[in-house]
Amino acid sequence: MRISIVSVAAVFDMATAAVTATGLFQIIICFFLISKASNYRYPKNDVQLGVIVDANKESANILKAMRFVMNAKKDLSIGHSDIKFNANTQTPMINNSFDLMAAMCKHMSEKVYTIFGMSTPCSMDTLRSFSRQFQMPYVSIGTPLKSNHPNSNMEPPFELFIRPRYSEAIVELIRHYGWKNVYYIHDTRVDGILRAEQLIESLSEEMVTVHFDMIYARDGSDAHDQISTIDTTKSEDQRVIMLDMSKDNANELFNNLYTDAKRLKFHFLVVELGIVELNFTEKAAGGLKVTGFQMLGAPSVVSLYGDGKFTSSNDINTTINKYLRFIDEEVADFKNYHQYFTHDVALTIDALMVMKKAWKALLSRKADIDDYKDSQNIQCDKSNRKWKKGPEVMNALKRVRIKNGLTGNIAFDDNGYRKDFVLLLFEVAFSKGLTQFGYWTPKVKTKNGKTRGGLGIRQPDEKERNLYQSAIKDTRIRSNKKIRKVTSILTAPYLMENKSTNATGNDRFEGYCKDLADKVSEILKFEYEIVPVPDGQYGKLLDNGTWTGMMGELVSNRADLAIAPLTITAVREEVVDFSKPFQSLGISIMIKKPSNEKPGVFSFMYPLSSEIWMCVIFAYIGVSVVLFLVSRFSPFEWKVEDSNEGPTVTNNFTIFNSLWFSLGAFMQQGCDIEPRSISGRIVGSVWWFFTLIIISSYTANLAAFLTVQRMKAPIESADDLAKQTEIKYGTIDSGTTKEFFRTSTIPTYERMWSFMSSQKPSVFVKGNEEGIRRVRNENGRYAFLIESTINDYINQREPCDTMKVGESLDSKGYGIATPLGSDMRDQITLAVLQLRENNELPALQKRWWYEKGDNCDKESSKTKQDTTNALKLLNVAGIFYILIGGLILAITMAVLEFFYRAKVESKKRKISFSDAIRLKVRMSMKGGSEIEAHTVQEVPSSSTKYRTYSFE
Repeated sequence: MRISIVSVAAVFDMATAAVTATGLFQIIICFFLISKASNYRYPKNDVQLGVIVDANKESANILKAMRFVMNAKKDLSIGHSDIKFNANTQTPMINNSFDLMAAMCKHMSEKVYTIFGMSTPCSMDTLRSFSRQFQMPYVSIGTPLKSNHPNSNMEPPFELFIRPRYSEAIVELIRHYGWKNVYYIHDTRVDGILRAEQLIESLSEEMVTVHFDMIYARDGSDAHDQISTIDTTKSEDQRVIMLDMSKDNANELFNNLYTDAKRLKFHFLVVELGIVELNFTEKAAGGLKVTGFQMLGAPSVVSLYGDGKFTSSNDINTTINKYLRFIDEEVADFKNYHQYFTHDVALTIDALMVMKKAWKALLSRKADIDDYKDSQNIQCDKSNRKWKKGPEVMNALKRVRIKNGLTGNIAFDDNGYRKDFVLLLFEVAFSKGLTQFGYWTPKVKTKNGKTRGGLGIRQPDEKERNLYQSAIKDTRIRSNKKIRKVTSILTAPYLMENKSTNATGNDRFEGYCKDLADKVSEILKFEYEIVPVPDGQYGKLLDNGTWTGMMGELVSNRADLAIAPLTITAVREEVVDFSKPFQSLGISIMIKKPSNEKPGVFSFMYPLSSEIWMCVIFAYIGVSVVLFLVSRFSPFEWKVEDSNEGPTVTNNFTIFNSLWFSLGAFMQQGCDIEPRSISGRIVGSVWWFFTLIIISSYTANLAAFLTVQRMKAPIESADDLAKQTEIKYGTIDSGTTKEFFRTSTIPTYERMWSFMSSQKPSVFVKGNEEGIRRVRNENGRYAFLIESTINDYINQREPCDTMKVGESLDSKGYGIATPLGSDMRDQITLAVLQLRENNELPALQKRWWYEKGDNCDKESSKTKQDTTNALKLLNVAGIFYILIGGLILAITMAVLEFFYRAKVESKKRKISFSDAIRLKVRMSMKGGSEIEAHTVQEVPSSSTKYRTYSFE
C-alpha cells in the first residue's frame, strides 16, 4: 500500500510558524493543509494478485476480462471501491506439474495476497497441495472435482471455485430420460477421463446404473467418424452421446452431423457450460437433438431466434455493452455476443468481483495492508513456512455474497464450492432454435426436514413434437433445388470437350467424371453446372497459405463440388472434405514402347548362350582327343589285317575318326565305327549323356526363341530409373505425385527426387499432355511418372507407342471433394458407395478406358498369335545359310581333292597334268569301267602286256 500522510505534529509546527510570521492569512493556509492531510486517512490500497493461465485461446479471453475489470472506473457490482489489483501473470503449462509448481512458488515469493487462475482435473491435486501447504488462497474458474489425495479432506481448503459443481445435475438428467448406455466422447486424453470418473462416482452415490463407453476423438471430424461406427439398432435410451469437447471441436462435429441421417438416432448432451456459445442457427431444422447447460444470469438467457432482448437484469446488459466496447467489438442486437462474451469471461469477472469484495471487507476493519505483507517471505524450499493471514483471507472470500452476478447468485460453502446457484437447461427446438426447457438447482434440506431444489423440466408441446417428426421424415438435403457448381479439370478420359457442335450446358463435356456427376446427381436429386478450373491445376498450397487450382475453388467456396481425378491426401483433407474413393490408383512409370527386336540370322543359337556354345565346342574337341588317346593305349582297339604286304596292325580311332565319332554322337546320328575297349565305351557313354541333355534343353527353348518376338524395355522398375542418368524422368509440376517424391523418406525415391529437382532444363511438366508428348518425342530418353489410371488410358490410344513398366509406387484414391462443413459431403459418400456396390464404377472405367480405346492390346495380341502359329523365313534363315555354306564348302573340297589327285596321278604315271585331268574328268562323267576299257584300247598293240589301272 502506498500512503502519503502528513503528521499532525508537523502541521501544528507549521501553523505556529505561520502565526508568528504572516498572521491570519498563513493560518488559513495551514488549516487547508490540515484538511488535505485528513483525506489520506483512508488510502488507496494496492493488492498484489498472482495470475496463472495456460497459453491457449481461452486464456486470451480471461486476460481481456481481467484488464476490463481492473481498468473499470467503477466496480461493476459493489459500487465505488478503493481496492486496486496489481496482477502478476504466469503462463505455465497447466497440466505439467513442474511448470505449475514453479509458477506458484514464484508468485508466493513475490508478496502476492491471492492467486487467481485456471485449473484442470490433471492440475487439481497439485494446486490443492500447494495452496493448503502454504495456506495461500487460490481462486479458480476451472471445473471443481473431488480430490483423490488421501489427506485432502483432513486439511482445511484454500481453494475457491467460481464455476459450480454440477455432476448431480447430469445424474438427474440421466435419471429423467432413463438412459442406460452412454457414449462419452472427449477430446482431452486425461482431463476427459477424470471428469467422467467424477460423473460415474456421482452416479454410484445416487444408485443410478449406466454403462459408459469412453471414446477419445482428436477433433470434430474424428468424433464424427467414431459416431458413424456406433450401432444405431439399439433402443433410444441406449443411444446417448455426451460431448466433453471444446467449443470449436463441438461446432465442427455438429457441422459434419448436419447432413448425416444417423444424427436423428442420437441424443447429444453437451457436458461443458455455455451451450449457447455453440452454433445451432442452421442446425435448428435439421433434426439434431441436443441438450446442455447455461448459468442463470448469464447474458445468454435469450432465444437466439427471438428479438435479442435479455431476460436478465439491466446491470448485466450494461456490463456486456461495456465489455464489448472495451475489446472494440460491435455486436448488432447482441445476436453474436456469445462469440466474445463467453462463460469464461463471465466467470472471470465474477471472480474478480468476489476478490474485491473480500478485500474491501478485510480492509474496512481498519486493518493495514502491511499486515499481510509477510507473504513475501514464503519460500517453497521451506515447507514449514505458512502465510499467517491465509486463513483470514480465505474466510473472507468464502463469506462473500453477490446477488446479481453475471453467473447468477454467488455464494460459497465451507469447502469453497458454489451454492444456491441455478443452471438453465437448453435444447435445440425446431420452432425457436435453442430455447430453455428447464432448470436445475442443488438439493438442500430445509429446517422442517424437507428437500428443495433439483430438476425442473418443461415438457414440449404438440407443435414442437410435430416439428420434430417432420424433420425426421425429411432426411434429404434441404437445398437440393440449388444448382451446384462443379469444378473439374480437362484431362482425358475424365473430362473432355464434346466435339458435337450442337452441345450446350453440361453436354459440352464428356468423359468419366461427366458420367459420374450425372449418376451422383440422379441419386441425390440435384442440378449442377460443370465449370473447368481456370488455371488448369489440381491444387497446391502456396507459401502465403492460399491454394491454387480446384482446391482453391473449394476453399474459397467458389465451387460446391470437385468431381475430378483429385487425389485424397492428408494436407487436402484439412481444408476440404472428401467422399469415399471412387477410383484406386498409384504412381506408375510411362516410357516409350521399344521397337520389337527382330530375330537375327543366327537366332536359332539364342536358346543357348555364347558361353555354353563355346563350352560345347571345347567339350567336343576334348572328348575327341580323349577318345583318341584311350584308343591308342587300349590294346582292345588294335586289330590285325592281311594285306599284299603281309599282316598289319591298325586302329580305327585315328584323330579324324575320333572327331567324326564325337560329331555323329552330338548330332544324334552315329557312325560306322564304334569303340571296343571299356575305356572307349565309357568316353562314348558320358558323351552321349552330355549330348542328350544339351540337345533336349536346346530343343525345349528353340521354339520360344524362334516364334516370339522379344521386346526389351530399357528400364523395368523405379530402381532402374534411380540407378541411371541417361533417361530423364519427371512429374507434373503441381500435384500429389511431385509431393510424394519431395516428402518421401525411402532411399530410392529420395535419390529420384534429388535427380529430378537438379535437372536443367526442368524435367517437370505443366500437365499430363506435355509429359506424354515428351515421352513420345524424346525417343526413349524421357520417362513420365504418372498416375496409373492415366497411364493405362494412354497406352490404349493410338499411336500405341507408350507402355507402363513396373509396379505402382504407392496406393491412393480419387474422391469427390466438397468445402468443409458442406451439406452434401455424407450424402455424396453414400452415393459413391451405392455406385460401387452396383458395379457402375467399374463399368464406367471399362467404357472410357477400353471400349472407347484404339484396340492397342488387340492388335498386339493378334500379331503375337500370328507369330506363334507360323514361322517366318527370317526366323530360320541362318539354318539355310549354314546348309548352303556347307554344300559350297563340300563342292570346294571336292574340287580341291580332284586337282590334288590329278596332280598325284600325273606324277605317278608320268603324264601331263592336263592329261591326268582329262582322264579323271572322263572317269567322273562316264564311270570307272568305261574309262578303264577306253584306256586299254588306247595302248598300242605289242607283245608287252599292260596292267589296267582303276582311277580313284
